[in-house]
Amino acid sequence: MNRRLILSAVAAAMTAISTSPAWADWPDKAITFVIGFREGGGTDTMMRYIGNRLEEKLGVAVVMENRSGGGGTVASTYLKDQPADGYTFAAAITSTYSFNTLAEDAPYAIDDFTYIAGVNRYSEAYLSKDTHWSSFEEMVAFGKDRGYLSYASLIPLDRLVMQALAKKAGFELDILPTRGGSEARAALLAGDADFTMVGASGFNMIGENDVIGLATPNPERLSTQPDLPTINELGYAGYVVNFGTVVAPAGLSDDIRDKMSAAINEITAEDGFVELVQNRLGATPMQVNAAELAAMILEQAELFGSLKAELE
Repeated sequence: MNRRLILSAVAAAMTAISTSPAWADWPDKAITFVIGFREGGGTDTMMRYIGNRLEEKLGVAVVMENRSGGGGTVASTYLKDQPADGYTFAAAITSTYSFNTLAEDAPYAIDDFTYIAGVNRYSEAYLSKDTHWSSFEEMVAFGKDRGYLSYASLIPLDRLVMQALAKKAGFELDILPTRGGSEARAALLAGDADFTMVGASGFNMIGENDVIGLATPNPERLSTQPDLPTINELGYAGYVVNFGTVVAPAGLSDDIRDKMSAAINEITAEDGFVELVQNRLGATPMQVNAAELAAMILEQAELFGSLKAELE
């Protein structure tokens, strides 16, 4: 090969390198994950596992930063204004985007984000004391006869679903707002509420202190509580289900999105992650890619929007 051809080849190679897209070298510095919940909670625990494994897979540091509040709203509001360069992500739950955006004063919209991956599905169930009924249907019948049922509510989303169900069933719902699962469970045990919703950490209440399981607001029966019917099976539209999510600011390149999504899905299929999520957190590990997560968010937003419209 003559000198002219060699120089031309080198020049072409240098041009290709200088004009290659930024994602080709991604990542080349530390990545930050903004976690929308408190340190030590379920989302935080899962993301720290994922972050440690991403460091090994991607070869850069992964920094975890907790910005809790508003069911992921605080972290997502912060994320929205960060550069879409692949170095800042947030960890929250699907309702952070499918439900929280329905509020008139919502600080962000669904399309303010690039959806990366779903990592787990949380499990919930309705519990009550074994007093005047032994099933969800019997409780609803009792509520219709008495005129009302009292419900210890955890968050606005479970309140919305139960209000829509009460309206369809024909009884008044007396809402007892609480600041979380432990307070709601205490209200149930004290007799201050007829029933409440709990996450997997509350399933051990079933069979103790006259507590019974009634149904699950998840769209499918729970593998850990297979005898509990879904509220959809019982004829009531709507459900409460949250997936752990990873998102980025809107405008992230498809290549970075897909690379991060694939890496996270590989991690959530690992035995170590499965054991952590199933045995320690009582949830279901998932491998949800970017397109599937985006579709899920839109589907949930449509459902929650229709339930909200029914109550207005």
